[in-house]
Amino acid sequence: RAEDTVTATNAWLQARKADQPWFAWTHFYDPHDPYAPPREFWRPGPRGGYDGEVTYTDYWIGKLLEVARQASDGRPLLIVLTADHGEALGEHEELTHGFFVYDSTMRVPLIFSWPGRIVPAQGSEPVQLIDVAPTILQLLDLPPPENADGRGIGEGLAGGKLDLHPAMMETWLPWTYFGWAPLTGWLDRQWKFIDAPEAELYDVLADAHETRNLARQQAAVADRLGVTLDTLTTAKQRVAATSQDDEAMQRLRSLGYVGVGAPVEAPPAGLADPKQRIGMRNTLQQGESLLRAGRFAQAQEVFAGVIAEDPDNRFANLRSGIALLRLGRIDEASRVLRHAVVVEPHRAEARFAFGDALMREARFAEAAEQWAVLAELQPRRREAWFNLATALEKSGQAERARGAMAEYERLSVGHKQDDAAAEAQP
Repeated sequence: RAEDTVTATNAWLQARKADQPWFAWTHFYDPHDPYAPPREFWRPGPRGGYDGEVTYTDYWIGKLLEVARQASDGRPLLIVLTADHGEALGEHEELTHGFFVYDSTMRVPLIFSWPGRIVPAQGSEPVQLIDVAPTILQLLDLPPPENADGRGIGEGLAGGKLDLHPAMMETWLPWTYFGWAPLTGWLDRQWKFIDAPEAELYDVLADAHETRNLARQQAAVADRLGVTLDTLTTAKQRVAATSQDDEAMQRLRSLGYVGVGAPVEAPPAGLADPKQRIGMRNTLQQGESLLRAGRFAQAQEVFAGVIAEDPDNRFANLRSGIALLRLGRIDEASRVLRHAVVVEPHRAEARFAFGDALMREARFAEAAEQWAVLAELQPRRREAWFNLATALEKSGQAERARGAMAEYERLSVGHKQDDAAAEAQP
């Protein structure tokens, strides 16, 4: 909660050395699904929970700034406030965020305050979050980061010309979670183009809520922006999320396992348009809420219904398998989770759930393969190595089990050292 976050930041501010410059970054998570502010901050209406979380966070930001101003020893503070995304709250049928690139979630506040250095003003220019760090450094007369994509707007903040450039945005959530098409957007002063299976073009000056798709009526504009976007984006390819640890990878090779850590293939053509699957996405969110609430049978019914319509849906297969595990229906869970790792081989949690099912079926050698893949995807995840050692030992491979357990012990020592170092910090 914001109160705990501010308490931690204030403790850090008060413990710092008074004669040194300081920079503090504080991240508030409260205005975020699920919306559950303290009762006294709830607001009326259908979005009362969300509005309450915003109000609650605003209150604690005020408390933070009181202490920060005391810590500044009378010097004016450079304060920057922004957000990583908004919440759609039903606009375009999106309940939360991450699925689309409409302004309901992509347009966020960006506030710079520095008395005496920044001229009070307001604008709606397409500044990007990648511009924030270069701008802070520019205001402090420090060099920009090397190879930065963003650019500083310090001159504009000081009352001069604001150096504008179109803004690019993207979401890979439809692809990585569901197997549907990713989306990329391009925004200038007037137009937003969205590269989707059914292309979209909006005049954001005349249609702020992006309700009228003009891609066909303004084909020349859509083509121009689409070509521009293509020249600025690399091939649609992602690398598996791994936390590289050379010793861990060497251990895996010594155990005879080779990897899945090659780059993920680019999304193929012909994927479903997220606009056509928003209803299914919302259904899956309902199933997830049931799963988190411990209503496993009802959640499983929801996920099974989606699988019947979309057999390769990544999210539905994984979460269905987890619900079946919770219900003790191990044979069914194993079958569903086997398909989950086929349609999404780089999803760590799919490997974990499938390994769990195989262990419960006493298929230890097969389970060891899943734990090994998990260890490659997340080399510093200690439980992957412990489970790998257990599976190898139970399958009669004692020597290999000792090797996996040695890696678990090595990571455990490092984990304890990290904890001790953290406790030693003021």
